[in-house]
Amino acid sequence: MSLDPQEFMTKMEKRVKLTSEDKALLKSHADWGKEIASEMADHFYTYLGNDEEMDAIMKEKEGRMERLRVT
Repeated sequence: MSLDPQEFMTKMEKRVKLTSEDKALLKSHADWGKEIASEMADHFYTYLGNDEEMDAIMKEKEGRMERLRVT
């Protein structure tokens, strides 16, 4: 199954009711977000690793975690 990134993001914006104001606020803090992105990714993947099912999914294919961490 192929997932169109633009279509996916449009659906997500609607699902979480992301407004133009929300987007502007996020954009204004983009530099800060880039500074903490690696640390937040570590916390996120640690959180997923604590869930048995998600941990199995993340470790299902060799190299999956490494690829996710660099994206």
